[in-house]
Amino acid sequence: MAFCPEDILSCYSASYAEARRTFLRAAEAQDAAVTSHLNPCGQGVSGEDLCMDIATVGSADADSALIVSSATHGIEGYAGSALQTGLLRDDIAKSLPDNSACHLVHAVNPFGFSHCRRVNEDNVDVNRNFVGFSHPLADSDDFLRFCAFAARERKEGRAADDTEVTARYLAAEGEQRYQRALTLGQYSNPTAIHFGGREPTWSNRIWRGFLDHALPGRALTIHMDIHTGLGRFGQETLIYTRDPGARGYELACQCYGGDELLIPGGALTPDVSGPIPSSFARFEDDTVVIGVAPEFGTVPLNQMLTTLVEENTLWHSECRGESERKASVERMMHCFCPDDAGWRIGVWRRFRRRIDQTIKLLNNL
Repeated sequence: MAFCPEDILSCYSASYAEARRTFLRAAEAQDAAVTSHLNPCGQGVSGEDLCMDIATVGSADADSALIVSSATHGIEGYAGSALQTGLLRDDIAKSLPDNSACHLVHAVNPFGFSHCRRVNEDNVDVNRNFVGFSHPLADSDDFLRFCAFAARERKEGRAADDTEVTARYLAAEGEQRYQRALTLGQYSNPTAIHFGGREPTWSNRIWRGFLDHALPGRALTIHMDIHTGLGRFGQETLIYTRDPGARGYELACQCYGGDELLIPGGALTPDVSGPIPSSFARFEDDTVVIGVAPEFGTVPLNQMLTTLVEENTLWHSECRGESERKASVERMMHCFCPDDAGWRIGVWRRFRRRIDQTIKLLNNL
């Protein structure tokens, strides 16, 4: 039977463990080659193993490759995993040209996926971790300004915790500066949000190892990193994640439409430090790389950021209870994977359109 848009609803899961089982069953049904990498650094919320699983369909010696990754930001894997499972059930292998392959990288950050956090087992935002750690990393002026504001507000008794500080900063500085302060990435405070780490994470090391194996010999590599949260409810923003001055950008414009590609640096998508697509830079002398991040909107930006701050504060609290944890998870899920059939079906339609455009490009090479 043909895979209908409504069928995507059965691809969604209530936990990381269930999502992993569903994805692996779909991969097995399509005779995909699967490689699993166990994370030795932590356990899932129910004690389950945490793995980055890579399912590959298509040619073993392909000239071109499509890489679709999920859960770079942990909890966003609930939607990303469903979309990857949908591709397998929709038999993407039959759509691929003979000289191409598709790698589905499931759960780049399985700890965050399982625990319904955006960050990993060390409170590191994996999408800020792909930087050089050989020298000290400076925080952005926006983050330093926020830190000075927070210190002043606490000293003068106007804010007792991070939630109150961020609320006051939003009111004082406005949404755009608030977003930049909290999202560009910082490397000095390991218990604050968007901490980029002080060394490469497990996810970083496994991902780079995968690229070392998958990219050599490819004439063209297309990377899609699935994200949720930013933008209007159910709408897609297609962010271009590689250098627009490099060879891949012209092909991306032909494939997706230049007017539909958003270059980071604007109000919606600041140019963040150390994102995962930067890991492709060392291959770009030998292969053309197209990088896009389909971002599917959920709630208003200030609501999402406030929820992240509240979740992070609760996570590091010594007195958090089970009821508070469950309430926090519910708020996080609402921000990153709404329990709304219309949203989930609409996201699949938009995502599948991008996949169809990608396959058309591969067929025309």
